[in-house]
Amino acid sequence: MESVRPIVFLAFAGFSVWSSYTSPGFTADEITTTSAGMNVCSLFDKADAERITGRKALFGYKNLAFPDGSASICDSDSVRVIVFSGEGSENSWEKMLADSGRAGEERHAVTDFGEDAYVMYLQPRTEYEHPTALVVAHTGPHTVALSVQALEGQSAEAAEPQAVELTKIVLARLR
Repeated sequence: MESVRPIVFLAFAGFSVWSSYTSPGFTADEITTTSAGMNVCSLFDKADAERITGRKALFGYKNLAFPDGSASICDSDSVRVIVFSGEGSENSWEKMLADSGRAGEERHAVTDFGEDAYVMYLQPRTEYEHPTALVVAHTGPHTVALSVQALEGQSAEAAEPQAVELTKIVLARLR
């Protein structure tokens, strides 16, 4: 079975494929809707996500956990939230970026969340990917990576305000 690694926007169980972010060694069967780990989908309200992004989730929101317990994901067709928890959460995130081939992409400061927070404007690398704004911020032992896919015909930069607003909600609930 092909190894599937956590992603910023990848299809699971029939969802459309987005930008692949990977973490080696996890198969599709291992990244599941398990009760292990944090329920990241409980960190924001679906209605808030729909109001902020201006669109309904076509496939709903699905909570997924990494088998090693290092992170949990709330995934939909337009929004993805990954929360790494514990000591070394930032290192785990950086490893995932490196494994996905995105570590070298430019990072732009996001002052709303402290000096270490940033946004990346992910450009499509394949026909299945879409421009995406990815905000990364830290609170306590958590590293939050929240991405919003830009609307059809828009740039990744256009999705930054939505990603920032949703990140504010998630960080407030993690504190």
